[in-house]
Amino acid sequence: MRKSKLIELLNAIEGNPEIKLWNGYVGDWMDVDDALVPATLVKQTFDHYVEMVRLERCRDLRNWDIQLSDEEVAELKRYYKRLQWECNQFVDEEDVKEKRYSQKNIIYINAKRRGVGSWDRLGTMEY
Repeated sequence: MRKSKLIELLNAIEGNPEIKLWNGYVGDWMDVDDALVPATLVKQTFDHYVEMVRLERCRDLRNWDIQLSDEEVAELKRYYKRLQWECNQFVDEEDVKEKRYSQKNIIYINAKRRGVGSWDRLGTMEY
């Protein structure tokens, strides 16, 4: 969601009610933290994606001269559209500079811990 859309949604609310975040894991609310956290999301570039698929095929067939056909590249383009932006701590500035990954800056809205606990079959959760 863009900042302008969030502001529009908040401005459409009548009065000045408290705003809470919903925690779907435990089915309860949490307060919004005052600090906004800048972060970076990354996504593999299409050219790098195609080259990695080609190299994987070369490795599997043990033939380093293999090139992908135009039809295979067109099919990879369809798959590439499904790749999502991700938080990947292993992508560094060199990967971006060498055009292996694209990056975009985002802001996280964090939840404040309430000091409440819940449990299920996997164990306890503190939130």
